[in-house]
Amino acid sequence: MRISKVIKGVLKSFISSIMLILMSCEVGLGESVDVTAPVLEISSPADGSIIMNTFNLRGTSSDDTYISLLKIVVSSTSYGGVYANYFATVD
Repeated sequence: MRISKVIKGVLKSFISSIMLILMSCEVGLGESVDVTAPVLEISSPADGSIIMNTFNLRGTSSDDTYISLLKIVVSSTSYGGVYANYFATVD
């Protein structure tokens, strides 16, 4: 019975030490992870517009670090599918 108390004490100390180490260190990539989402504003066409045939898409994007790629997905509400995917690289 005394041995089990010793084992429990050792396990509690070990678990406490591990928790202290995990809570005091940066886990994974630390501060190098970009956790702020980019901002996207579409200025044309206006929200709720009915679009037929060709149209111009205008907007801006920004991020606290950088943006290297934009993906624009055009979908159709008339048949419910994706019409086209467009990619643009940013210098």
